[in-house]
Amino acid sequence: MASNSGDGKEWRPITLAPIVENSDGSSNYAEFQSKAKRKLDAAGYWKYVAGDDQTHTGFDEDGNEVTVTTRGNEVEVNIAKKGAESWLAQDKKALAIIVEAVPGPKLYVVEDCKSAHEAWEALKETYEPTNALMAITLKSR
Repeated sequence: MASNSGDGKEWRPITLAPIVENSDGSSNYAEFQSKAKRKLDAAGYWKYVAGDDQTHTGFDEDGNEVTVTTRGNEVEVNIAKKGAESWLAQDKKALAIIVEAVPGPKLYVVEDCKSAHEAWEALKETYEPTNALMAITLKSR
């Protein structure tokens, strides 16, 4: 399989189980989250979803968005800047995999997300509170 990112890493297509919403407002998000984390991690994409507190996004001199990792010394920062293009390409792949699992009527939740991490957090905010409340309700019965 050919590399699409220019960094020697091959595109590893995977499919996540879709998020399913029930008529009572509940969903399978907890199951989706658990299975998706493992599948994305096994395929090497979880690092793009999980985020990193040391990662910063900005623009280069041509106005292109780049992501760099600040490690406290100039040499490592420059190395991270050069690697940003590869990181962004892999992040886009992880984002595409996640978006594919979102039901059509809920695409607005991830439509404006620019990273896999942002999409993951948006889905978490949308689905997790409902499931947490549902779990508490079910346990109290």
